[in-house]
Amino acid sequence: MWTELQAAALDKLGIPRYQLNQTAASRPGAIKEESNLAPETTNSPMPAVSNDVKAETSKPSDHIHNQRQPVLYQLGPWVLQFPHALPVSSYPWLNDLSQFINSRPTQVSAAGAKSIIDCAFVAKKQLQQDEKRALWQQLKPYLTQ
Repeated sequence: MWTELQAAALDKLGIPRYQLNQTAASRPGAIKEESNLAPETTNSPMPAVSNDVKAETSKPSDHIHNQRQPVLYQLGPWVLQFPHALPVSSYPWLNDLSQFINSRPTQVSAAGAKSIIDCAFVAKKQLQQDEKRALWQQLKPYLTQ
């Protein structure tokens, strides 16, 4: 089932190799197994991990995936943080800001040394005058940098 190169790569990474078992109907007198896959024996130096450890390690990752991570966008001199990814049509005020700065927002993974401007309160299509003022007050100081 695996080529020598694939098997060597799986062994080096400590990933168990699997092969298909015969189906229960093809083996006379065989008891139907719950799984159609069985681990192939390997010469891997990696110790087997118990199901308890696997369950414990999966819980934190499930927790991380359930939490919404803020999304960062670089727009000119600003790094804007939104609670979710921007909609495809974007926000009208963000389109206006993009036109003003002559740039488009680009998603980034980290801000680096730049300050992050939280845009959760303006992550909507229509802004009130006081929201526009508050946003501009946060953006304006970074125009000269």
